[in-house]
Amino acid sequence: MEAKKLLPRRAFLLALTAVAFSLGLPFRRAAAQREVARSVRELMQAELPAARSIGHFYLSEPGHRQSAIETLKELQRLQLWRPADIARHIQARRRSDFSHGAVFVQDGWVFADIEARICAIIALT
Repeated sequence: MEAKKLLPRRAFLLALTAVAFSLGLPFRRAAAQREVARSVRELMQAELPAARSIGHFYLSEPGHRQSAIETLKELQRLQLWRPADIARHIQARRRSDFSHGAVFVQDGWVFADIEARICAIIALT
């Protein structure tokens, strides 16, 4: 008889724990994205005003806001938290972007798409 009373309580506690964890996930994701964005800003610290300006131009084109957000999520998914790790990722993507013609042009300056997306992340934060 005692086992029957414990089972519903355990089931209730497990369900309550699952709900608590699922409610916490969006906040954890947002906190992780803020951490990645902070590292991006730290990486670009010397060029923040220029990066913001480029980022605003990039964001003014249709679909680019979503691309910037996807890049932020990608950095988070790849667990690139430190500026040095993000810099290595940008360098590799820069080469790939230029070789595939994925560029953003502003006032005659040609940026790899990843560079423009990083600037957009800075402009968004």
